[in-house]
Amino acid sequence: MEKMGWPVAAKAARRWFSGQAHVYNDQPDSEQPLDDSIVSLRWVLGYKAVKSKLDELLRSDIYSEKALALVERKLLGRVRDAFQRSQSAKPNLNFETEIINSDLRQFHIDWHFQRKKISTFDTSDWDWMTPTDLTATLGNFLLYVAIGRVEVQGQRYFDYSQNPYRYCMDAEARMTHVYVYLKDNYSFNDKDPANSQYLGHWNKHGMTSSLVMAANELLGQYYPSAKMHLKGGKKEEYRVDWDYLPFPQKPLDKPIDTRRSFLRKFVEMDVYWPVFNRSYNDWRARNDQGEDFMIYSKPELYKLETPITIKLGTLSRPCKAGSPIC
Repeated sequence: MEKMGWPVAAKAARRWFSGQAHVYNDQPDSEQPLDDSIVSLRWVLGYKAVKSKLDELLRSDIYSEKALALVERKLLGRVRDAFQRSQSAKPNLNFETEIINSDLRQFHIDWHFQRKKISTFDTSDWDWMTPTDLTATLGNFLLYVAIGRVEVQGQRYFDYSQNPYRYCMDAEARMTHVYVYLKDNYSFNDKDPANSQYLGHWNKHGMTSSLVMAANELLGQYYPSAKMHLKGGKKEEYRVDWDYLPFPQKPLDKPIDTRRSFLRKFVEMDVYWPVFNRSYNDWRARNDQGEDFMIYSKPELYKLETPITIKLGTLSRPCKAGSPIC
């Protein structure tokens, strides 16, 4: 992968191959081996399509009715508990979420409220129709937004209609900042084992870089004039008859002989072999290594251009006998 100019994908692959055999159970919030050092949000946002998706997420998606309902539920639980535990007449209910004991999984469960899917189409290089380092590292993944900084205020008063009387607050929360991060599983599970996901044609020197490219190379073995080659990240030839690319998966089970060298036929560096999800699973079964794991980026704090305001309703706590403050 490093020969392809994909250093981050290479780190993720080494992490998988070096770990003890472990299969992801397809439960996104389950406890799994976790890595938050391989992929950074800054690196991911270097891809324009991903940055555009994040802009959509922060500009509109977080203000959806469903997202706001989830924010209200999460904030109400936190603020109500803090108000009821306080013995102050002017409790400071402002807070910023935090990762406790480096537990990113629990932070995610507790505080995320919106997400945005990033597809392989968003991360691919469409000028060259090839995957990028990000495509090879994550494939499809999700950007998440979690509650960040929150200010809480509201009118405070005593309610003497109850016995014992109660100290109340009509609370309003104003979320000014959110955390943004990505999360994905690095695994090789297939929904249908009989139709394993295709991951490209590879050899020790690199790969034919996409399904389209692999199909084109197979076509080129029979029609040499209709080829598009990639070498060192550069397009050498671009003569593809799009109407005749063999997209069905069956031909992808076979090796590709690109025949770029002088000898033209069956030269080791010119032959690429198909790799599927099942290829990794078979390797794991043979070697008792290959650890599926969750990839997170470290959450980054973003200030909202338009803060989110949520009315939390009336909070109350009972006043103890003889206590002027409750």
